[in-house]
Amino acid sequence: MIPGDPQTVAWYSGSPAVSAAAGTTLLAGHVNYDSTRGALYPLSTIAPGALVIVTDGSGNASRWTTVSLQVRDKDDLPGFPVSGPRRLAMVTCGGELLETDRGPSYASNVIAEAIPLTA
Repeated sequence: MIPGDPQTVAWYSGSPAVSAAAGTTLLAGHVNYDSTRGALYPLSTIAPGALVIVTDGSGNASRWTTVSLQVRDKDDLPGFPVSGPRRLAMVTCGGELLETDRGPSYASNVIAEAIPLTA
């Protein structure tokens, strides 16, 4: 699910498309990778009310406003419903950088949620 290119944010195909009418669209990307800042590097500093513009694979842009930001343990990722109110969830790594058997790994996930911006 996480793209190899740190500058790319990926849509989790198990979630509704950005153009869907209901449910939570999940986007994920790197905070950094191989000493390069990732596309979601600034996610941990986003404030409620911030404007987020998402462009889908067809080039269609949608506008969202952030409503929450949370940092959760890697083992405590919340569920993202495929039905219900329209939301956008953006997820990247964060928190303490740990040395593990498989190399460096962040202890937490940074999750920002947004709702569609109405005109």
